[in-house]
Amino acid sequence: MSEKPSINANAKKISDLPYEEAINELKKIIEETEAGEIPLEDMVKNYNIGMNLLKHCQSQLEKAEFKMHEQDSNSEVNC
Repeated sequence: MSEKPSINANAKKISDLPYEEAINELKKIIEETEAGEIPLEDMVKNYNIGMNLLKHCQSQLEKAEFKMHEQDSNSEVNC
């Protein structure tokens, strides 16, 4: 059986994760689920954690994209 995800369902803890760590945790959950060797109750818990991780990662990407657009706009003004 694969290693259990190290994230607990605490949304505050997930929100503190850097993007790379959150992606790695999400990958662990996906691998464990695809292996099909965990009880249904754990799968449901993993699904909920995975959705929170996904939302966190999407938010981090949106913030990074906003910063890049902001820098591009500032660069155009300063040229």
